[in-house]
Amino acid sequence: MRVTGKVQSFFKNEHDYSEAVRLLTEFMDGREYGCVSQASSYLAANIPYANRNHLVEIVMRDRRFMLKGEGELRIRVTTYVTPPDTLWFGTVVNMAKKFGKNGARSVTKGYVKLHDNEAAALIHARKFIRGPEACFAIEVDAKSMQDIDKFTFSTYEEGEYCVREIPANRFKRGKDSKLCGKLEASY
Repeated sequence: MRVTGKVQSFFKNEHDYSEAVRLLTEFMDGREYGCVSQASSYLAANIPYANRNHLVEIVMRDRRFMLKGEGELRIRVTTYVTPPDTLWFGTVVNMAKKFGKNGARSVTKGYVKLHDNEAAALIHARKFIRGPEACFAIEVDAKSMQDIDKFTFSTYEEGEYCVREIPANRFKRGKDSKLCGKLEASY
């Protein structure tokens, strides 16, 4: 593994990384979806030491690519948009306080997903339930994030918005799916 500044890389040098991105783009040409094992094999045929870790690194560094599930690679078409003034962030109740204090940021995907309505945020939050936890939707001031903080929002599906992080001061209030009542705590 090569270390450049704070970034660790599985590639021996930046030229190999650039070549791997070119090869992956070539492999995916004209397709929206591709098989991860086939993409890894295609890279390895041209860069002998390349394996699945190298493919994952490309996905993490180059946001045109996305891994979906375990075996599917997807090219995503990023569209930058002006979001509605208010968006909703879905999570589980035990994490809501942490996000209200520290903000929200994904360390694995590189973006946080927001929704244009409470119901969609709660449905998304259900993916993260471990045991008897309740879902929680937090209202987010997207207008201030874009106008004041200069965040850019992108979208891949209607009603879903992606942003690299949500600052804690942009959370407004939340709604608990189990209690179905507005919580008085203001973030």
